[in-house]
Amino acid sequence: MKITERLVHAWKGLTGQADREIQANIREILSMRSRLAATEIELHKRSVLVSSQKSKLEAIEASRTDSTAAIAEDLFVALAAPLSQLRMQAWLMGSGKEISGRSVMALAAQIASLVQRAGLEPVGEPGERIRFDPELHQPLSAQERIECGASAVVRFPGYRYRGRILRRALVQG
Repeated sequence: MKITERLVHAWKGLTGQADREIQANIREILSMRSRLAATEIELHKRSVLVSSQKSKLEAIEASRTDSTAAIAEDLFVALAAPLSQLRMQAWLMGSGKEISGRSVMALAAQIASLVQRAGLEPVGEPGERIRFDPELHQPLSAQERIECGASAVVRFPGYRYRGRILRRALVQG
């Protein structure tokens, strides 16, 4: 410290100015500590809120997973009998036995009904006349161009599950 700084510091001490600066600094430090404490409290509150929201989200996701698994399990239980019969008919056919086309179609209809009840929805029916929508329909032939909104006929149905298109219906203009 230079001599002039020492003299200024000594003068402030003699005149009481140093005490005012020290008090102002102390007030500033106390104000900063108070704001820090308030910030720490707010941070803790938000941390607790984030933790709570995270727990709720995990519970919702677990519930959704359990629900999806339950739907799938129920579907598989329901499909076991018709699929077993279908495999038996395939085995009989492979053994040279005659099987009825009606019995195969009855099993296919039963399977279609089960998956539809589980939420798999057909998009269009064979022979149905529709207005072409490229989100739901696809031309049967790659060479065929069908304008949006134009009349078309469904040849093969598409499928959607929970609003999501899994397969677009194949159509002809």
